[in-house]
Amino acid sequence: MKNHRDVDWDRITQELETALEGILHLEVNVEQVGNWLWVEGSNRQYAADLRGAGFKYSQSKRSWCFKPPSLPYKAPEHDYTLDEIRALHGSLRMAS
Repeated sequence: MKNHRDVDWDRITQELETALEGILHLEVNVEQVGNWLWVEGSNRQYAADLRGAGFKYSQSKRSWCFKPPSLPYKAPEHDYTLDEIRALHGSLRMAS
C-alpha cells in the first residue's frame, strides 16, 4: 500500500469532484467523511445514477459510498459504523 505522502491529492480531489458532480441533480444528502463521499439511505430510485457516478452500496452501513479510485485503501480489521468513521476522520455535510 502506498504511503499517504506519496498520493496525488490533486487527482483525488478531482475524482471526488467528478463523483459529486455526477449526483448533484439528485435529491440526496451527501456527506464527505475523510476522503470518501457518503449518501445515507438506500435511495433505490437513484441506484443507477449513484452506480454510474462510481458509488457502491454498503449493506452494513445502509449507505452509498464513493472511494476515490487512486486513494490507497486497506480494509480495517474492525467493521466500523459510519458514526465511528465520522469520529475518526471528521465529516462535512453538503447541501442537496
